[in-house]
Amino acid sequence: MVHEGLVFTRLTCVLLASSSLVLGACGSSEDDPEEMDGAEAATAEQSAERDCKHLIGGHCIEMELEDTCGLDTGYEGDIMCLKAPAEDEGFQMHIGPDEYTEEAMAQYVLPPGEEGIRCVWYETTNEGLQYYYERAVHMRPVSHHLITSVMPLSERPEGYEGGWAGCGDTSARSGSLGGSETVQAIYPANGVYPPEFSNVGRTLPSNTVIRLELHYINATDKDLLREMWMNVYYKPIDTIEDWVADVNVIGGYGANTGPGEHTVNLNSITLTSGARIVSYFGHYHAHTTRISIYRERDGERTLALEDYDWFDPKTFNYDTITDNPVPDRGLLLPGASTGILDYEAGDKLYWECEVVNDSEYTLKFADLALTGEMCNVFGEYIGGSLAQAWSVGNEVSIEEYEAM
Repeated sequence: MVHEGLVFTRLTCVLLASSSLVLGACGSSEDDPEEMDGAEAATAEQSAERDCKHLIGGHCIEMELEDTCGLDTGYEGDIMCLKAPAEDEGFQMHIGPDEYTEEAMAQYVLPPGEEGIRCVWYETTNEGLQYYYERAVHMRPVSHHLITSVMPLSERPEGYEGGWAGCGDTSARSGSLGGSETVQAIYPANGVYPPEFSNVGRTLPSNTVIRLELHYINATDKDLLREMWMNVYYKPIDTIEDWVADVNVIGGYGANTGPGEHTVNLNSITLTSGARIVSYFGHYHAHTTRISIYRERDGERTLALEDYDWFDPKTFNYDTITDNPVPDRGLLLPGASTGILDYEAGDKLYWECEVVNDSEYTLKFADLALTGEMCNVFGEYIGGSLAQAWSVGNEVSIEEYEAM
């Protein structure tokens, strides 16, 4: 179904612009910034700040892409195709058609105006414990997320032989291989290990059952092909000293923002042991205008990340080779702290999401990008207790928030 309102219109402008279609109400990146409104000017400045080698479905890709598959399907995103690694080097998980005939592609086509979450199941072929860290995720536009979940075999639909299927019981999830909120995710960032993270790794038990959850939104005027490629590359055990896990902190579980309301959802958890953050990114939906993530120590908060774009959220890394930009709330320019980010036992991870509900729906916690909200913190870390945590959140009005 097509959702009316400002958010859907703004997303449509971004997507149609990326497809080289002209929409009179959308404006152009070549417009005079002085004639733009605040959101348009901020978007133009962000684009100027980033060195976009490709613009795929409105997502900026700062790395050069090589056309390794030579696809010509007629759908946007053919260049995102990845070739699988050699069997002794790793493996590939793929969601999409086995061949690019009209019949084979049919179940993966998403018509204009539709939003959907579907799952595919995969079982790794390694016959013993394997180790990895490097991964590459490529997706066609316009995906809201890819979530990988390590699941018990009992959750996989009986008789499963491939293609879309039920997603099982999410509470049975015991881990992840990472994922993405944009059309590309590379681990480590940009393919380069910082010195302090050069010996990181993750474990992969034999014949691991993985659920791949893909969330797509089609706000364009043409069919989209839902497709994803994820390459996982093995790493020798003798090169690994530190074990990485996913930050998987779910917030805003008690969200209840009515039509016309402007609220802030406040969340925090206390760490029971120390942690070193490799990366952070926020996961939120279309009516959240800001997410802010902090480290709170002895009552003092240090801003770790602030972002304003639910459609193209930024991942920030905390190491000695990355110089993160300083966020600018006035210009809606995302940013983060620079350098090592660590937490001690007793420190709090505090985060908040500002929500402006200009829709006709009451926004509750839901995995619906346009009619539901959430306020999640994802990323990677070493040590600590951030693998699975929940916060109901304390929702306050903007007036209450500004008086705090």
